[in-house]
Parts: sequence; structure tokens; C-alpha cells
Amino acid sequence: MLEIINQCRCCESDELVLVHDFGKVPIADVLTDTKTVLEVYLLSAVFCKNCYHFQIRENISPKILFQNNYPYYSSKIPEVVQHFEETYQAISQYLAIDNQDTIIEIAANDGVLISQFKTQTKHLISIEPSTPHAEITEKLGITTYNRFFNKKTAGIVKKIFYKPQS
Repeated sequence: MLEIINQCRCCESDELVLVHDFGKVPIADVLTDTKTVLEVYLLSAVFCKNCYHFQIRENISPKILFQNNYPYYSSKIPEVVQHFEETYQAISQYLAIDNQDTIIEIAANDGVLISQFKTQTKHLISIEPSTPHAEITEKLGITTYNRFFNKKTAGIVKKIFYKPQS
């Protein structure tokens, strides 16, 4: 359920420096009535002295974080939709994306950002751990992996792109 990370998630260095210990906190986006007692989990932020990656020290099971009743949908919040539209515009102006390029969005939620790239390329991949959200993105015609992003999922994505030199 809870695993404490003692090595950097990026470079595997053990030179992690505690930035802030938040103590025990409930999971974000768990909506309940006022009578429900929420489960709490340790939460601390650490900084890697080797590669400068800022990260959370604790791993909480994805089954806890992204249950089927996960309530956050990007498409339901106009400010978030606008932010992703602006993000898409900025990326499109910066990169010359064509129909041979592949766009991958990790934690795509209900596909608000990645779906905007459909006008530039048909090669879109969404990785989303919440099943209802992944189903929405899949219905948008986007190849969707309904799983938490981890080393195994990264391996699947790598197989899509890795072409051995002959």
C-alpha cells in the first residue's frame, strides 16, 4: 500500500535531501461526507543532490490513488480546458509536428490535451490509470493504456519506438 523510496526515481542516487515533511495527509480528490474518516498516508518532498529531481518520497498504490470513483475530470473545469488549449498552441508553435510524429501524454485524464493534437497527427498515445477516464480517451479515438506509468509501461512505450539498426 505504501512504499518509502530511498533512491532517486530518475538517477537512482541515494543522495535525497528532505525538503518538507507534510506528515500524514488524506489522498487528494477523495470526496466524502463529513462523517467519513479518511485514511491518511505519509507525504514528504525530497530533492536529489545528484540530478536535481524534486520528487515525492512515498509510493502509494495506484489502486488507492486512482479508484473507479476518481472524481477529477479535466474537461469539466473551463479554466483547465483553457490552460490545455493554450498549452497545445504553445507546443504547436514551438514544434513542427507532422502526421508521422507520435504524441504521448502520461496521466492524460479524460484526454483534453492530447485530443487537440488529432489535427496534426493520428499517432496519439494516452497513458491513464483511472478506468473511466481512460475509457473516455479511448472513445476519442486515441490509443489508450489504462495503467499507471511505471517501468513496465515505459517498456511498452519503448517497444513502440525502438527500431533496431540493421
